[in-house]
Amino acid sequence: MRKFCQDHKRRSARETWIQKGYPDIDWRRLDERISRHYGFLRKILEDGMDSHYVDVFQDTVRAGKNRTLFRSDANLTPGYYGIRGLRAMSENLIQEFSSILRKRALQDRLVSARGYTVYLQSVLVPELAVRLIMEDMSVGEEEARRILEESSDVGELLNDEIADVVLEDDDVVDPLSQAH
Repeated sequence: MRKFCQDHKRRSARETWIQKGYPDIDWRRLDERISRHYGFLRKILEDGMDSHYVDVFQDTVRAGKNRTLFRSDANLTPGYYGIRGLRAMSENLIQEFSSILRKRALQDRLVSARGYTVYLQSVLVPELAVRLIMEDMSVGEEEARRILEESSDVGELLNDEIADVVLEDDDVVDPLSQAH
């Protein structure tokens, strides 16, 4: 029964996806697309450029909410990119910005307040997702933020985490099997 319910939810989510005109995501090109937004994200990090998600995060920190991601009531899913997108964006941005984030954590109380990974997932990932949605849907920033929020449930259902795949190589020789 549970499997049927999950399948039904996914079918319904796919219908919503099509109805709303969300694009098929080319996961192989996502890193390339992300890299085109490094300059924008660097301005938020290093130059203090205005950011909607910095403001939201700052309000959360000031109010003493969401001290850990596990107790967070904030939805970190980057819209229709889903959990798979959250992971891909987070990993990419950590690789690109970890040294800058560590330095900023020493200088900026907002970055250090919850740790730089929480800052990355609460500020940089949604800012990036908004930029990607703007490209995908040919919309402005406000509309992209609305789409991000509106499409999170659909994204979680359709772009959940993919399982790690381990490929077997038939040519690999086990040295123990060669022993006489």
